[in-house]
Amino acid sequence: MIGQLHTGTYVVYPNIKVGEFLEYWLEYVMRPEITFTANSYHTYRNCIRNHIIPQLGNLKLSTLNQGHLHKLYKKLADEYISIPKLAKTIMNTSMQYALKKHLVAVNPCKDVNLPKNKKSYHTIEVKEAETYTLEQVKRLMEASKESKIHMQLVFALLMGLRRSEISSL
Repeated sequence: MIGQLHTGTYVVYPNIKVGEFLEYWLEYVMRPEITFTANSYHTYRNCIRNHIIPQLGNLKLSTLNQGHLHKLYKKLADEYISIPKLAKTIMNTSMQYALKKHLVAVNPCKDVNLPKNKKSYHTIEVKEAETYTLEQVKRLMEASKESKIHMQLVFALLMGLRRSEISSL
């Protein structure tokens, strides 16, 4: 124990669970900070309660390691796009606090990277069977020239607007 005190790796409370620690950290460390907004609080709370605690909540904080974090991040990356990055931010920040307060001997988040995302943002799948060909668009435009709905049809075909969006113009 004297060696641990000398090297700074002594853990004050070895039986604290990850879930208990994260709830405490969120409520009593992060929430009182002036720069921590209500929106951030709710986002962090949802991520902690819905994603991190179900995976890591019953582990002792002192036994948490990089393998546990890799497994968490991989599971989240397989299902979500932005949640893994948020979970990593939460874990990094909370573990830095835990290290500072001697609740962990080393920061298990150090050098843990997120897995590469298989999903990508802003991907639109166009189903060719549900889109008009250029010839069909020309035919519709020509047929509707003398009707009351010609301008609505132009907006719908050329800009991709829905009826309700066109009506509000």
